[in-house]
Amino acid sequence: MSTAEATTEFDEATKKIEDKSLRIGIVTYRTDENYLPETVLEQSESEGNELDVETEIDLVVSSTE
Repeated sequence: MSTAEATTEFDEATKKIEDKSLRIGIVTYRTDENYLPETVLEQSESEGNELDVETEIDLVVSSTE
């Protein structure tokens, strides 16, 4: 498995958040068998909102357990 294949949606979301000078806030895991593990289900800010630098973004991420 290559590194690209091992990257999860959560990894990608974390990178995008940090690349925009924002911070990861609280990460909550929720069991949801309808999604692959580490899929971002919810975020505290809507895409496209103008935010201050260092704003924390809370995420809800899928888990299978």
